[in-house]
Amino acid sequence: SMPILLAVRRAEATRRWRCSGSSIARGHQVSRHARLTILFCGRDFPLSLHATRSRRPTWNLLASDRAGLEEEMASHAVDVVVPLMTRIDASLVATASRSGVKLIHQFGAGLEGVDKDAAERHGVAVRNIPAGESANAISSAEHAIYLLMSIMRNPRAMRASLEERLLGLPAGTTIHSKRALVVGFGGLGQEITRRLTCLGADVVAFRCGDWPAGDRAMVSGAGSFTVSGQAGLVEMARDRDILIVCCPLSANTLNLVDRSVLLALNPGAFVVNVARGGIVNRKELLELVRAKRLGGIGLDVFWKEPFIDDEGDQSGLKELEQLRQEGFNVELTPHVAGVTTESLQAMSSFFVKSIEQFFAADSS
Repeated sequence: SMPILLAVRRAEATRRWRCSGSSIARGHQVSRHARLTILFCGRDFPLSLHATRSRRPTWNLLASDRAGLEEEMASHAVDVVVPLMTRIDASLVATASRSGVKLIHQFGAGLEGVDKDAAERHGVAVRNIPAGESANAISSAEHAIYLLMSIMRNPRAMRASLEERLLGLPAGTTIHSKRALVVGFGGLGQEITRRLTCLGADVVAFRCGDWPAGDRAMVSGAGSFTVSGQAGLVEMARDRDILIVCCPLSANTLNLVDRSVLLALNPGAFVVNVARGGIVNRKELLELVRAKRLGGIGLDVFWKEPFIDDEGDQSGLKELEQLRQEGFNVELTPHVAGVTTESLQAMSSFFVKSIEQFFAADSS
């Protein structure tokens, strides 16, 4: 709606902004936690704050970039810190604890940026929104298919044909009859597999742990890092036309998709990443794009997030944009795979209830 769009534009135009719901709808019953103060970190994912405000208009919702977080905690009685894309390191955890913060709660599943050991030492609880408690997996799976279809149809070449007023070019390619490899088989990997299968692809998948019988039945081939390590992934990638990355980033998965995996794919294969940038080796991926060994790449995530203080192009965004300008088949989106109206509704509902349950238990 227009009010939300205007609010988002204001959020993007200012470095620090604050929303507090002082008005209470008629008939709204104020709970004992009606004035909780929630601090959202950074300027990215502004709709998380707006979705929360729509559910709890009496909460005091603040937002600040990384440089201002300590000041916000010192000047306000902050109850909950929401990391979003900001790294909550040991130093920031200590500051939060001294300031009286009781809870670090992610608006989503990802907690890799939170020093959980430091939080435990300082007595600050850490929570997230499990993937199964939101529409995030469905939203992200649809976005993965969107990116895949985009690069398989080469929108850049289509735009060039339109500019030349030329019909019937370029020729795209279909998902139907293709051989796909899905790396990661949690909720997201399963949703992606369902969609690829419906579109006529043969799907194999690689995950970190064991394969329950029900999951195994969804794919024509199943591999496990626990059993075979990266060598197993290389073997599974052999002669595949599509690679979709959707696993968590960890010590085991950092640079998991490297040159050996990518070269095992069929020439002209398509690669999509809707997980975390660091799972794919940047240098080796982009070298193979330049060499035209890959048919195209679609990325919703980057090697450094957020983009703030991106000195030296650590994120890879500038290099990727340069590749696009040079005519390579590269599609980029700003980490929006899980950002839909449906996922925001489900996540904000779980988020506010989880916080209220935590403080109800804390005060009992």
